[in-house]
Amino acid sequence: MHSRTENSSSLFESILPRWKSLAIIAVAVFCVYGQTLRFGFINYDDDELVYHNTSFLSHWENIGTAFSSHAFIGAGGESIYYRPLLTVSYIIDFQIWGLHPLGYHLTNILLHILTSIGVFFLILMILRDEFPALAGALLFALHPIQTESVAWIAGRNDLLLGLFVVAMMVFYVASRNNPAKERFFCFLSALSFLMAIFTKESAAFYALLLPLYDLYIGNCTPQNVVSIEYLKKFRMIITIVIVYCGIRLIIFGTVIGAERLYGHRTIVERIVNIPPIVAENLKFIVLPANLSVAHPLNDLPWFLFPWNIVALMILVILIAGIVKLWRKDRLLWLGMAWIVVGFLPLIGIIPVAIPILEHRLYASIVGFAIVVARIVQLLSEKFNHRTIAYSLVVVLGIILAVGSYRRLPVWSNGITLFTDAVQKAPSYTPSYFSLAGAYYEAQRYAEAIQPMNEYVSQVPNDPRALTLLREIYYNAQRYDDGANISRRLILLEPRNSQHFLEAGMLYEAIHKYDSAAVLYREGLDVDTTSDELCVRLAGIYQRQQRLENAETYYRRALQVNPLNTVAPVALANIFITQGKNVEAINILEQRITAGKPTHEIVSLLQSLYTQAGDLLKADQLSKRFHL
Repeated sequence: MHSRTENSSSLFESILPRWKSLAIIAVAVFCVYGQTLRFGFINYDDDELVYHNTSFLSHWENIGTAFSSHAFIGAGGESIYYRPLLTVSYIIDFQIWGLHPLGYHLTNILLHILTSIGVFFLILMILRDEFPALAGALLFALHPIQTESVAWIAGRNDLLLGLFVVAMMVFYVASRNNPAKERFFCFLSALSFLMAIFTKESAAFYALLLPLYDLYIGNCTPQNVVSIEYLKKFRMIITIVIVYCGIRLIIFGTVIGAERLYGHRTIVERIVNIPPIVAENLKFIVLPANLSVAHPLNDLPWFLFPWNIVALMILVILIAGIVKLWRKDRLLWLGMAWIVVGFLPLIGIIPVAIPILEHRLYASIVGFAIVVARIVQLLSEKFNHRTIAYSLVVVLGIILAVGSYRRLPVWSNGITLFTDAVQKAPSYTPSYFSLAGAYYEAQRYAEAIQPMNEYVSQVPNDPRALTLLREIYYNAQRYDDGANISRRLILLEPRNSQHFLEAGMLYEAIHKYDSAAVLYREGLDVDTTSDELCVRLAGIYQRQQRLENAETYYRRALQVNPLNTVAPVALANIFITQGKNVEAINILEQRITAGKPTHEIVSLLQSLYTQAGDLLKADQLSKRFHL
């Protein structure tokens, strides 16, 4: 391998001579992450962003829509996330792969390889030493904390963010090392930042890396870094941020918006939470153990004595260490400063939905990679040969690769993911809901009951959970239990007529028709315009041979909704059994006149025409609807 170079800008332009390092990175990533190609979608944002969002992803023109709406536009609901490039990536994937998860996982792997290669070149341009750069890139690529971002299809936002942030810095370093092409590389750096911020909101914080790099190479001092003259150099970046904020203001009516959904903690509480959050994230970086999709804030030991004191000390030592490294080793300082910048979106000053999530550290690990690469370089220089450094890097690489490889199967599907989450954080109730949902989607209804009941026992008044539990009981053919849940839903939301309909259908399933009829009538008291309730109630009366009542409610259903397809057939059959074929014909003709008749309606009317000897009308009807 090549050791050192004279001009770091040439490193960016000479990829081919370093093909061995690039091949090592690519092969290492594929060996570890290739197993994800067998994984499926997960009911953890994959559903809303991809496999329940096909009507949106299937149209190329929605690329434009992605830039004028929130990230979950196809799934509906409220969101303050503006991530158009993430949505565009899913549209492209869908056009190529449809709903085959292999393609989406392959895209994630390729993005991770590109970012890891970008980290290699970035460190190479900074250290001017290929082996430490390779060591840093492999640490970034194989660190177990990255498994969440790479194995999770919806974690792609951090893959794209990391790729564009690294590209921003690669181009910026190139601009500083090549004055003749400074404006060109600065433009590419700003373009990369634009793509980063259009991928994820936290990219705004990573713009701080640009002046930090200038501080590192001595192009400015801490005193003039905030001067107007210096800030003019970043007018493209500042303009992008202003335009981005304007777009958010137009779409969401606010620049940030997070406080509207997640701002339930006071500013004092957020400040108090900073040391524990920093300590926990540093622990993940240095010792990536006990990884999970769920890290509830209340379960963190850093809030308990004496660990809260330790967390505060860690924060103080981190800050003091960065100050000291400024004087001792600017390369280590740059790596640590990168980690701190990556922590800024995580510490909760701007509210976040969930404070601790592993995938948010994806771009932060670049700073750790720089630190490790610098340490490898120092070890090489100290021992005057690379045997020890090589050995340490190989051992570290194997440890990280094995850790990531063993962690990845947890992301195979929703059941494996949330079973792991429940085991590691049993007090975190959302994991039980998600586990039950995963079992439900896999049609393993009996297994979904226990986690769903566990969730409902802790959150008894969640109508969404009760609705899912009712569906689980229904599909598991436990109709009595489902009917009881429906009763709970009615008590919880007495003005929701759908609950009366669902409860009545369950009582019908267990042959309690009188109880079902009572529920349907109560539902009609709540919503007099529900043709579904009318049809179900009429069906019970028809079963009980109370044909006059059945006729009344079938007619009411057609009055409420002339396009109802069940009522006219049922009503016509009542008339037929009574020998009133003329009345049956009138009902069916009225329904056909209303439009969009079903095949059953047309066929029944044709049969009645034939029985009445009106063969001309029967023939005309057949030709009109191509019978």
